[in-house]
Amino acid sequence: MASQVVSRNIRKILSSTYNLTKRRVGYGWLWCTDGGSRPVHTERPLWVTSSAPGKEGQSYPKQQVPTEAADIVVVGSGIIGANVAYFLGRLDAERRLPGQPPLRIVLVEGDTTFAETASMHSFGGIRQQFTIPENILMSLFTSQFVKNAQEHLQVEGEDTPDPGWREQGYLFVTSDPTSAEKMVNANKLQRELGAQIDLLTPAMIKSKFPWIKTDDIILGSFGSKNEGWINLWSFMQALQRKAKAQGCSFIDGQVTGFGVQGINGESDIDYDSVTADRRVQSVQVQLADRPKGDTVEIQSSAVVLTAGLATKGLARLLGVGEGPVGSLLHPPIFTEAAVRHHFSIHAPDGPAPMDTVPFVIDTHGTYFRPDSKPGHYKVCRGPKKGTIPTWSNEVDYDFFYNTILPELAHRVPSFKEVKITNAVRSGYEMNSVDSNAIIGGHPAFTNLYMATAFSGHGIMHSSAAARGLSELILFGGYRTIDLSRLGFDRYVQESSMESEFTFC
Repeated sequence: MASQVVSRNIRKILSSTYNLTKRRVGYGWLWCTDGGSRPVHTERPLWVTSSAPGKEGQSYPKQQVPTEAADIVVVGSGIIGANVAYFLGRLDAERRLPGQPPLRIVLVEGDTTFAETASMHSFGGIRQQFTIPENILMSLFTSQFVKNAQEHLQVEGEDTPDPGWREQGYLFVTSDPTSAEKMVNANKLQRELGAQIDLLTPAMIKSKFPWIKTDDIILGSFGSKNEGWINLWSFMQALQRKAKAQGCSFIDGQVTGFGVQGINGESDIDYDSVTADRRVQSVQVQLADRPKGDTVEIQSSAVVLTAGLATKGLARLLGVGEGPVGSLLHPPIFTEAAVRHHFSIHAPDGPAPMDTVPFVIDTHGTYFRPDSKPGHYKVCRGPKKGTIPTWSNEVDYDFFYNTILPELAHRVPSFKEVKITNAVRSGYEMNSVDSNAIIGGHPAFTNLYMATAFSGHGIMHSSAAARGLSELILFGGYRTIDLSRLGFDRYVQESSMESEFTFC
């Protein structure tokens, strides 16, 4: 009986086509004034340079700025935003009729160094060992996309992109009976969805990975196919280059506000709204090369928020989380800023050979993977169950020596003698309700979309989430993986979604 229920859910998730939702028909869904299904393109050029002077007569570098309109503005060009820009351009090219101009896609990024971008401090892992179908399927899609990145992201005249994919697998181990039971149940779903995950006894783990202490282990779960990690910087640069080659334009600046328009011409936010009666008409941007207060306003047919931790604050500028109880704007984006302390260590006697060591996660919370040089590893620890680590501007070395290192050395005795070579504190957006991403449109607006709250799993779900969101924007429904359960509507309707069983 349980298998039949799972099968029905899988058929629904893998359904090939979906109807256009009524609330996006004819208004705000790339709808133009002449009745067509695309915006009207003006004859004016999309880009001009500004002549605004700098402070005290100093000239600022000229930045190309949209003067008329964009079809889609994506706010945030980290790993999620770069994927969204790429898939919007790719799917638009596939659907365009001969002679039709391409969509004008603009990507706005406030931190072009990506120093505070969560994905840049990530371990770059991709795994299918999840407990919810959508998360398993998104990771499967992303792993396949990464493995074929040389084909998908090649730009004519440039070097072949290499995301640095290392398919060395993920190994989960647990000494907790409850976690072991969840592993067994999850494994059935993972395998039915196509993930090649094997359950391992302690003896099997010891045989395959002799450097692991297995005395207290009850069960292990190992994915040798389609699981591993990538070089995040290389992957994101390849996505950005391809997006630009497809026609996407990048702007260096901070979004400071939005223009909103109602169906009847109102220019304010309807905080009491119980229907989708507003659209985001424009995006206001403070350019990085302009004096403070010198902003530009970009008209747009659709707006996508992919700004990580900043998404919650950007949505509040549109009233999300500010409406009265019962309104569509009452529920906020349920994310909290969580912190991770990443440590790079040198352990000369650590697990080897390096190309055979998987990404190892002990369900107590500590995890590690090999780094690029022999004897070097990356180490971190997930939050304790039911907690979200409070924000800190400093790396917590006491946390490493008092918590991480004892757990690490217990599981892998050769890690008793280690030296920290680098340490980074990074933040990420944690879904405080169910640890799952929020992907899709906002019910109060006809043209506002978001992909956020990935809870530390943004990399492994990035390409699938971006493709799905692009399908929703361009075609009105999901065509590859049905991500509708991950929509913001679940908080408005107070519909429950199971929490993801997660350790990192």
